[in-house]
Order: sequence, then C-alpha cells, then structure tokens
Amino acid sequence: VCSSDLRLAARLPSWLLRWWRMGDEDMNFGNELILDLQGCERDKFEREHLAQFFRGMCSLLEVERGPLHFWDYEPDVESRRQAPQNLAGVSAVQFISTSNITLHTLDHGGRVYLNIFSCGVFSAKEATEFCLGFFGGEVVTSVMLARR
Repeated sequence: VCSSDLRLAARLPSWLLRWWRMGDEDMNFGNELILDLQGCERDKFEREHLAQFFRGMCSLLEVERGPLHFWDYEPDVESRRQAPQNLAGVSAVQFISTSNITLHTLDHGGRVYLNIFSCGVFSAKEATEFCLGFFGGEVVTSVMLARR
C-alpha cells in the first residue's frame, strides 16, 4: 500500500472504507428499500409536496440531491381525473449522489410505491418512519435488499 492510498483512506467515510477493503465475493454494491404504502393523504401527491418529500428524504439519508424529474398529468389535470385507476397518479425520480429514489403514487387507495437505492448505508426503519410521517397511511410491503 502506497502512502497516497493511506492518505486517501484517512479521508473516506467509514462505510466507504469498509466497502473498499472488501473482496468482490463479500461486496455489497448498495442497499435498496422497496416500500408500498396505502391509505396515504392524496393531497400530498402534488408536485410541490413531492418535491418537499424528496428534500426531506435526502436530508435524512445525508445525500446530495441531483435533478428531480416528474412524469404526471400536469398541466392537463382533467386527463388525470379520467385516467384508469391503475394510472392516475404521479411518478418521480430524484437522482442522489449515491444513486436514486423512485416514487409512484396512485390516487386510487392513496397508494405510494417507493424505491430507495443507495450505495451508502441507511436505516430502512428511519426511512419508513419518515414516509409514514409525511404521507400517513400504512405499510403494505417493506423489503430491504443488499445489492451484490
């Protein structure tokens, strides 16, 4: 190990240092939380509220926010009202310094489908509690995956 490697290692966050020292067979390339909620507050499904959600989640995860992209019915709100139940909602992708957060809402049943994928370490419990505090509702599915 050369001295420049040691100087670099001294500045790395602890989770990254552990990752750097692993062999490929032990390597965890990230964690993904898959979270399905129902009975959520549908007024939170508008762009301004969802942008607030992403800001809060990124703060909780301690990650830098990149571009936020929406796919929805704006400005044609009437189309959203006439859309089939399985399509009426908003999709959004928040790019983050360590990967992305993807969210889909469905107006029918106040449903939220969320994926958080990050190369960093985060608490599924804290992320879930944040989502419930923001959207209300209840957890239908919660799965934490180690991506190898």
